[in-house]
Amino acid sequence: MTGTPERKPALSKAPVAEHPLSPARAANTSASSTLPSVTVMLSARVPADVRDRLKLHAVRSRRSVQEILLSAVEEYLAKTDM
Repeated sequence: MTGTPERKPALSKAPVAEHPLSPARAANTSASSTLPSVTVMLSARVPADVRDRLKLHAVRSRRSVQEILLSAVEEYLAKTDM
């Protein structure tokens, strides 16, 4: 036995999607509140009472927390011209 065996990574990297604002997609896309075909995890720490209010709003409006947050982030970014 010579040398050490080749090690494989424990997890393979997920495929990288084209950025939504790239020139290739700019002509074919518009801001919408539908979930894109490729999603990524976004995490933020918020006070527990804010999370609880958000979950309650989601139940009352019959929308998922993800849909509400996506819409809120898109609206914020549109206002700040990102």
